Amino acid sequence: MHELPSRERTRIRAAFSKGKGRSKTIAMAPVPTIDAADYHRVIEEARRLHVDGDVVVTAQANESDLTVRLQLIEQSLAREAAGLLFDRRQAEKEGRDGAQLAGRRIDALIKLSSVVMERCHLGLTGGNPEHMRIAEDLFISTVQLVATETLPSDRADSFMKALQEETAWSSGR
Repeated sequence: MHELPSRERTRIRAAFSKGKGRSKTIAMAPVPTIDAADYHRVIEEARRLHVDGDVVVTAQANESDLTVRLQLIEQSLAREAAGLLFDRRQAEKEGRDGAQLAGRRIDALIKLSSVVMERCHLGLTGGNPEHMRIAEDLFISTVQLVATETLPSDRADSFMKALQEETAWSSGR
């Protein structure tokens, strides 16, 4: 408005003022919205389609082989954990705190390792015990790296101690 000639500024001000007192406010035209009930119906339908199309849900309903179902659960958890890592890195690039995302990633990795270890305990894997030990060590080192990056050192140490005690049952350590 300051770039306009003086006469033009006066004309614009006059168009939006009532004279003495407060000037009129410029109201935007209301945005057309759908009824709340219609909105919830649309969201519920989208949610239902998404859930019905989920690989894990489909496998639970159609697959009788427990090994296949557990593998799909593992893959789904791994995808979620990888997505959380991406989100954490993006948050840190944007200057936001990634601690909550790191905690969620750690939780996802713990759940993933629980599924893998339970599958091993049930004998549903033809896996080599040495491979399982390597996988567990990789998991522990990944969690330790995330914990040391995001937590104060004393909390990271106590967290890792608790995690190693919790996962000790899987390897008999």
